[in-house]
Amino acid sequence: MVVIVLCIGFSNAKMKNSVHFKNSLLPKNIMKIHRLSEEDDLGIHFLNPGQTYNIRFNDSIFKTKIDCQLWQGINYNFFAKFTMVR
Repeated sequence: MVVIVLCIGFSNAKMKNSVHFKNSLLPKNIMKIHRLSEEDDLGIHFLNPGQTYNIRFNDSIFKTKIDCQLWQGINYNFFAKFTMVR
């Protein structure tokens, strides 16, 4: 099971948006995450079971669009992709 929480608030100097990934898979099941936006590429991250990965970002003047790709399983056969738009 993969738990993903998206928390988006109104952006100002003190508040950012955040995305939290937590690997809730069985032992030895590593999750691979790749996060891209039109502005930057945060690269690929690997999460062991129980680990979390947090992303914080401000809104841009225009629409903020973030693509997330997740893999897991033997040779990372299982794949999911979603897009967040703010």
